[in-house]
Parts: sequence; C-alpha cells; structure tokens
Amino acid sequence: MKKLVFVALCLAFVWGAKAQKVVETIDLYEDYAVCMPIMFDSTDVNGKSFSLFDALKTDRRSREVSQELSCDGDGWFSFAVAKGEMRVVNLGFKIVASDCSEAEFKVITPCDLKADFVNASSEKKSSAGDTLTLKADFDKGVYNVSLSLLVNEDCNRLKVICEGKGLVCLPSSAKEPFSLETMLQGKHLYSVNLSPSGNYYLLVYSETDNKGKTKWTWQLKSTDEDRLLYQGNNYFSISWLPKSDLLYYCGKQDGRNTMWVLNPETLTLEVLAQDFPEGQVKFLNNEQAFLIATKDKLNEQRGEVNRVLSPEDRIGDDWRERRDLWLYRLGNKALQRLTFSSHDVALHDVSADGNKALISLSYDDFTHRPFGYRRFFELDLRTLAVDTLFADAFVSDVRYFDDNLLLVSASCEAFDGISAKVGKKQIPNMYHATLLAWDKASRTAKAILRDFDPSINSFEIKGDKVVMLTTDKDSVNVYLMLPKENYRYEKINLPCDVVNDFTCTDDCKKALFIGQNYNKPKRLFSYCDGKSSEILFPEKEKYDKVSLGEMYVWNNKTKNGLIEGRYYLPDDFDSTKTYPMIVYYYGGTTPSDRSFESRYSPYLYTAEGYVVYVLNPSGTIGYGQEFAARHVNAWGKKTANDIIESVKAFCKSHAFVDKSKIGCIGASYGGFMTQYLISHSDIFAAAVSHAGISNITSYWGEGYWGYSYSAAASAGSYPWNSPELYTEQSPLFRADKINTPLLLLHGTSDTNVPIGESIQMYNALKILGKEVEFVRVNGENHGIMDYEKRLKWNKTIFAWFSKHLKGNSSLWDKMYPQSNIEK
Repeated sequence: MKKLVFVALCLAFVWGAKAQKVVETIDLYEDYAVCMPIMFDSTDVNGKSFSLFDALKTDRRSREVSQELSCDGDGWFSFAVAKGEMRVVNLGFKIVASDCSEAEFKVITPCDLKADFVNASSEKKSSAGDTLTLKADFDKGVYNVSLSLLVNEDCNRLKVICEGKGLVCLPSSAKEPFSLETMLQGKHLYSVNLSPSGNYYLLVYSETDNKGKTKWTWQLKSTDEDRLLYQGNNYFSISWLPKSDLLYYCGKQDGRNTMWVLNPETLTLEVLAQDFPEGQVKFLNNEQAFLIATKDKLNEQRGEVNRVLSPEDRIGDDWRERRDLWLYRLGNKALQRLTFSSHDVALHDVSADGNKALISLSYDDFTHRPFGYRRFFELDLRTLAVDTLFADAFVSDVRYFDDNLLLVSASCEAFDGISAKVGKKQIPNMYHATLLAWDKASRTAKAILRDFDPSINSFEIKGDKVVMLTTDKDSVNVYLMLPKENYRYEKINLPCDVVNDFTCTDDCKKALFIGQNYNKPKRLFSYCDGKSSEILFPEKEKYDKVSLGEMYVWNNKTKNGLIEGRYYLPDDFDSTKTYPMIVYYYGGTTPSDRSFESRYSPYLYTAEGYVVYVLNPSGTIGYGQEFAARHVNAWGKKTANDIIESVKAFCKSHAFVDKSKIGCIGASYGGFMTQYLISHSDIFAAAVSHAGISNITSYWGEGYWGYSYSAAASAGSYPWNSPELYTEQSPLFRADKINTPLLLLHGTSDTNVPIGESIQMYNALKILGKEVEFVRVNGENHGIMDYEKRLKWNKTIFAWFSKHLKGNSSLWDKMYPQSNIEK
C-alpha cells in the first residue's frame, strides 16, 4: 500500500488571493535518516508487524523552517537520498481560501503514501497509481499543511496540485492576513507594577490557546537585567508594600486568613499576619499596620416571591453588600474596627504619616440626579475622630497631595460646576472626568483643569507630581501635573497610541508601561530620561508574519465643527481599484480609540477586503468639555449628522471607495446609532447592530444601568417630562423609514441592554416587510466572551457584509441555510 502522511491544521479566517494550481514553493522543516531496528520478533505484543512507515508517527516535526524549496519546471520537488538510505522529510505550505469552496488536492509521488486531511468541512479520498486525490470543503480561511514523507533512492520526489476557486498556496513562511484567531490567541499583557525602589517589577498577563482556554500568570522580574525571579498564577491580591521591595498577598492556610510576604532578593515566603478579617487590604506607609475593607451582606434571603428594595437591587446581590473598615497592627496583632454603618464605607487614601485616612459613605437619592451621592470624611486613625469634609454627587475619589491639599476626581458638575466649560444651554457630560483641588484650611474647592481637554481615567500622586492616565482624543496618553507650579501639566511623549498601564517610582525617574499602537498589540516598555525602550513583545514572531495595511488620519469639517477620524486599507490595497467600505463608530460617550486589540479591530475587516473608516462624532469625551456635552439629551442629534456628512465627504474625496457598497456597524450605544442612522439615511447598503437600543424608554426602564446611564445621556429628561426625546429619537418609532438590510445581534443574557431592544426592532421590521436578520448568542451578556461563540459571532458579521457589500452570500447561506418552514 502507498504511504504518506498529509495533515492540515486550520489557523485563521482571512481574505484570500488569486487561485494557483501547482504548489511551486514548499518549506522544509527537517529531514532525518531512519533504519530498521533489531528484529528480535516478527510481531509486537499486539501481533502487529513492524513497518518503517511508523517512523512518521514520532512527531519530530520542527516548527522552524530550515529551507524554502522550489519545484523544477515540471512541478516536482526532489530530495537527495544516499544509496541504501531511508529518510523522513517534513514539509509544509499554506492554503489561503478566499471564500467557502471545494478544493481538490492531487498528491503525486512514486512513494508509498497514506493520507489524513484534518479540519476540512468534509473530505473524500481516492487513489489511482501514484496519485492520491483528496476533495475537501473549505470555509474561508488560512490553513497550514504539514507533509511527512518517507523517501529512499528510488522514491524521492513529490508533486502537489491544488485546484479550487479562490485558492492560493504559499510557503508557510509567507505573511498572512490578520485574523480574529491571531488576535485572541497567545499572550496578552495585562498590568505592570514597579517596586518602590524600581529594582523589580510585577508583570501580569493572560495566555489563550487555540481552543480558547485562558490562563493567568504573574511574574516577578528584576528591572536591570529583566531576569525572571518568580512566577505564579494567583495574581489578583498581589501588591508591593508602600516603601519596601516586598510583595504581599493574602489567602487561606489551614482555614485561616493569612498574609504572606515574598522577598525578591532571597525568594523566600514569610507569614506576616493571620486571623484578620477577609477583605481588600491597604498598608500604611510605615508598613506597621494595614487597613481592611470588609463586606457584610443583608441576611434577608431572596425567596421565589421577593421585594425589590431599590432599582440597584435588581442587578444582583452586590447592592446588598456594605463595606466597613478595620485596622490591623502587626506589632501587637491588635485588630480595631474603625467604622460601623448600614451604608457603604469606601477607603480612598491614607496620609503620608499614616495617621489619617480619607473615607466616604454612599447614599441613595433616587429623587435627584444622578440618584446618589457621597459624603467624604477625614478619619484620625489614632483617636477615631472624624472631620466632615464635603458631600457631592459628582465626586468619585479623593487623595492627599499634602497635609492640607486634597486632589479630587470628579465630573465637571462637582462643587456646583466650578470646573464646567460648556455652552449656556449645555449640561456637562458626566463621563468626562477632571481633577479639582480642595483646601482643608479654607474648606473650598478650586477648578484647576478647566482648559484641559483630555478626560482623566486615573491618577497617582508621586512626590510633588501627579501622573494622569487620560483619554486624549482617539489615544490614551500620560500627563504629568505639578500642583506646586500652578498646576502646570505636560504630556509624556511615549511611542504608543494607547497606554494601557503606567507605573513609576515616587521620584518619577524610572517608569514601565504597557501600550499598543494602531498596528501593533500590547508591548512592555521602559521609560527613563525622556527615552522609551521596548522590553517585551510577547507575540513578535507571530505578528512579524502578519500582513497589515496602512492607516491614515482623515478629519472632516461638518456644520458641528471638526470631526476627527482615520481610515484603514487592505494589506493588498490597489488605488486603481474600488473597494466596499465599513464605517465604525460608537457615538456614545467614549471614543473609538486606536487600540489594536479591540472587539471591533479595523484590521479584522481590512483582512476581509474592506476599507474601514473610523470616526469620533459629537458627544465623545477626550475632545474637550463642550464636545463631550453634545452627548447629553441628544440621542442621535448632531452625532448622526456628523457621521452621515463625513461618510459622504469621505466617498467624495476617495475614489477607491464604492459609495454604493458602504456598511455601518456599532455596538451598545453604537448599535443604537446604527439603527438611528439607517432610519434617517439610505446611504448604507448593510448595517450591523450589536446589543443596540431601539426604544430609549424601555432601555431606560429595563436595563440594569438604563436609568443611571440616562442620568448622563438624558440628564433631567424622563419619559413623563420629555416624551418627544424618548419617542422621536428612538429608532423603533421610525422603523418604517428603514430600508437598509439590518443584522441584529444580541446576547440572550444581556443585563446592560436587554435583548428586548433587538426583539422589538426585529418584530417591527418583519411586520413592515423589511430585510432583517436576528442572531441570538445564548448565555452571553453585553459582550460576547465565550471563545467559540465569539468566533461564530464575528463570522456572522463577516457573512452579512459579504452578502450585501460583495454580493457573495455563500458564507451566510452555509451558516444560516434557509429553513423549509420559512415563507
């Protein structure tokens, strides 16, 4: 019998290229000699006779390409074999399928061969003479093919012919288009934290395999040599002590709450404390005591028939939990309860000398927007004396800058709006965050960043400086603010479009950060003396083999002002051709930034052959207060005009876009914008709404955060006092104006935007006889998190756009064939 191993492993879904029949180039991984073993018996324990072909099962195939081979003029690959020698030759190449298609492979060799074809939708095998024919159905994608061949001096050549529409065969070393699997699989950096001296750092990352299983890892490394010192998996409670280069974390030992300390120098673990209440821990700067935020839960059990205590009580048991504070002193192991309340007590900061703490109590107030407020106190940890500082509904955090000056994180309505810089009829966007100064001596707040356009995501006080991580237009940047220099601020220039995490020493002389660019995933960098250096690019080898197109900034001036955007091109872009285009936006309150690793990464769609236009219309934070305030009480006003005007202008100035083949896509508020846009314009040929809002009233009342989000988006407006906002701006009430084919996607367990929002629009469009499809993702919430479901969810979007923007419904028809009961 002829014998050859032929194994294909599916890698990723991508856009293919021109068809090619003969495999002209192939990669040689390795080859090695094999010989007969000493034959003590003619059969093994199972009565099986020995065959040298079993050598192909030793799985010695290398991942490294040692040589790229080319066929001769007749398409044959030949292998040198000495007289009397037998060798195993391991080869490989790629198959790129540009669409769902049937392929036929002919493997021609005088050698004995055996064939196994893995991961094809279906396969058929037949053989005649020296030719083995395999017919297989391919989904659109990239496939890696591995060949293991047993050769000798009389059997030492091979030819592979690939026949199929939309197929191309390439060497395994060739670059391939970007894919969802490429982005989801592998290592993903999460956080980095420098030790107080800067001599060590803690790195946390996740790693996802090709089955979608994810594991988390933390690593302790030396900064200077970047040497791995220690590694573990339970990273969630690991932190540095405030002043010492010691890591601490909490867990259970023999059923007792225990705190351990890990010394990076000796790599020894020591028990530091035991039998303290379970909760979140924060050390005092003297490292002789720590605060614990414990949780107590309402004892009342929810029966089959139960009373809802608050709009927040619908969400789950979290609202019924209340935190209190305790102090544990290491010296005498004394435990002191600091607070006792039925309200939630939050710890914000501890003074440098460890004598005082800033805390707050939360209160519900459903009759006044934003339906709750906090009262802030300074607690003396020695005497338990309490000083009431202030109460405000728009303040989220407060920290010590020094003994007298506090820095307050808040929205611009805090302290009667002293930080606000908006139009006369505008209300500040609650999601645009700023910092204020609060003077303990005068008991007054001061606006210090009214003219600072970025929105502050987080801040850390480092000596006499404040490090601010900010949403800065479509980027995330780091700024330094100097309170002692009249609150002067300056941007730290870093080589990333989006900084995901930033950590530095107290003197700000050493820093590490994780960041990504529009065309590169997260990497780890160091920063010193104004210079950045890349330390770690976990998936560099993988991404070096990925082909990505160019990105260009393109801004447009509309009647509402300048609207910033950018566009991405396919990796094989040809300016003489025309392309379908997909428009992506959020339209809500946060910008569509330049993150490479994102749920709607533009490169997922350029890999499908689309131009992708991303823009940030009116209402987005990070572009200044006035721009962000356009989101309030708008629900599509101005935002839709910005998108429609900009899309038309883009098509007019870019001849490579087929203006009759434009799709639009958005999720959550962006899903609302999709429905709103196609109810006001027919410029789109296809639309996708994931978890979109169709009826503002039902979302306001039913979504877990509907009413609280509306405190920002519909400030002061309710169904009873502004019915025109809740109806006229709801796409459902304009369903009869929709002519664009619409795909509705929704997780069945969505608590943010309930699935009823898609159900309502689906029902309306079916009644109206409009083209609409509704795909539910069982068990998923607002975002699709399950790996396999995520792949099919994304594939559904690809299929919908292919059907309507390329005129190719093969993938859609394969995924969702028409049922016999459909009319």
